[in-house]
Amino acid sequence: AMVVAPDASAPVKAVADHIRATFELFRETGKF
Repeated sequence: AMVVAPDASAPVKAVADHIRATFELFRETGKF
């Protein structure tokens, strides 16, 4: 696991979760 500063982990995790959610949404709807 990557070790990041506490003030950076939140935005990084938010972006990663957003990308993952978007990818799964596209995959489920067949638009990707």
